[in-house]
Amino acid sequence: MRLVDLAQTAIRSLGYDVVRLPHQVANPLDMVDLLVRDALNRDPNFFFVQVGANDGIRDDGLRPSVLKYRLKGVLIEPLPDLFAKLQHNYRDVAGLHFENCAVGASSGEARIYRVREGAPVPDHAHGMASFNRSHLTGRKHGIPGLDDHVVETTIAVRTLPEILAKYDNRHVSLMMIDTEGYDAEIVKMTLDAGIRPDVVIYEHLHLPIATQAATLKHLKSEGYRFQEAGYDTYAMRTPASSKTM
Repeated sequence: MRLVDLAQTAIRSLGYDVVRLPHQVANPLDMVDLLVRDALNRDPNFFFVQVGANDGIRDDGLRPSVLKYRLKGVLIEPLPDLFAKLQHNYRDVAGLHFENCAVGASSGEARIYRVREGAPVPDHAHGMASFNRSHLTGRKHGIPGLDDHVVETTIAVRTLPEILAKYDNRHVSLMMIDTEGYDAEIVKMTLDAGIRPDVVIYEHLHLPIATQAATLKHLKSEGYRFQEAGYDTYAMRTPASSKTM
């Protein structure tokens, strides 16, 4: 079954329908909200993992659903200043856990590149960090002088199974990833660890075409259907596939 068919089935189960209009729709469908609602209907123990949670507000497509449905889950952010803001911005929301680290293949420490605090750059740039410095160039993001404000720092790294074990949980209903080019690695680590989220959302913007193709092939082999939209890829496991795991 195609992802579009699964989405349409999910919409109809909520009492809505999708029709093609002869003109462009000014208020497009919120894919994250749709997938969250569908997963909630199927999973009474819904639990999400957000990797690269930033400050919990800036360019965050999951926050509206977290607040609307009072979702339970763990938010992972490696940069200490953003992590502090993340905790503050969710201070009144119960059921959330916070991890000040990056996700990696093994636990330890790693060097990461980021835009320094207080840099005179557009607000969205302050949330950018990557293991690959080339992902933070001014030319790539259209921000003059950005390169002059990129600094290196050391962060903690934990494996996803290690993080989930802290909460006696290996069940993940939805995983959202935004790590400036490391997304494919985290998808692979997640699947290789035997963790099969019902929904996986990750940014493919910085991924080479071959890497994105390999990631989609891996997802397909695990029973996922997917759709690319904008900078992100949305993947959903079919109910039949979920029951086999």
